[in-house]
Amino acid sequence: MHEAFSFEPCDKPGLAGIEDRRPSFPSAVMISSLVKLKIKIDLAFTVLQ
Repeated sequence: MHEAFSFEPCDKPGLAGIEDRRPSFPSAVMISSLVKLKIKIDLAFTVLQ
């Protein structure tokens, strides 16, 4: 998944400018933090039920 961003920036014109300014590492950190947030939300819903 991360190699697609580094090797094919021109295939995604909307993301090309973002990927040129930002390296792939911060976006990977953001994705992992979003996954952790989703896990916390899922845990909260299971506790509430």
